[in-house]
Amino acid sequence: FIIGGATDPNAPTERVEHSSTQPLTLSKMENPTRDDVNDPYDVLLLNIKENMNEGKSQTFFYWASTIMDQFQHTNTPIDYAMKLDADAILHLHDYFIFAHEHLPPAPYNTNIFAGALRDKAGWPSNAHPASELARYESFWGNEFE
Repeated sequence: FIIGGATDPNAPTERVEHSSTQPLTLSKMENPTRDDVNDPYDVLLLNIKENMNEGKSQTFFYWASTIMDQFQHTNTPIDYAMKLDADAILHLHDYFIFAHEHLPPAPYNTNIFAGALRDKAGWPSNAHPASELARYESFWGNEFE
């Protein structure tokens, strides 16, 4: 699970840049008020305010990219990062077929987006900030398939 764990009411809702003064993640010990965190290995506490559609996904993918960078030149590089909502079901058999046929390994895995692109124009204006779509487009490039 991914949770915004910052207790400061003025904390940002997203972090997508390196900061030498603010860590990207928190340990449970840094936020003991989170009683719902039973096992620290099951939960990633991001150093942001808990939110939905205000930057938590972008912060997670930024965090994932930092982990991928750490493993880039090892015997076990990480080629992709993914996330699912808690109410989503991943059919592993179908996923592995899709991954084998469509997801090349590094260094050929740039500008690939796997998932359902949504036209959010018809959604309520407060559901997704206008900056969110632009951020995904600039991060993933224009090579949508």
